[in-house]
Amino acid sequence: MELAGQTAVADVDDPRPRRTIFTFVVRRTDDGWRCVAAQNTDVAPGAEANVIDDQGRMRSVSYQSGPSPAPN
Repeated sequence: MELAGQTAVADVDDPRPRRTIFTFVVRRTDDGWRCVAAQNTDVAPGAEANVIDDQGRMRSVSYQSGPSPAPN
């Protein structure tokens, strides 16, 4: 999903929209479904996963083919 309208922070006066993935864990109760946990994860184009290379360094990688997307 796309989030917009984030409050200004530090030296960023007008934060731009960003893409995120919201994940919810819900539980059915006698009163209906209730959210018991939620996680918001930013989507970073071109950095879908982290790997540890043969030198022991962690870095972001993309599994997409083609040119890297432009940064947000």
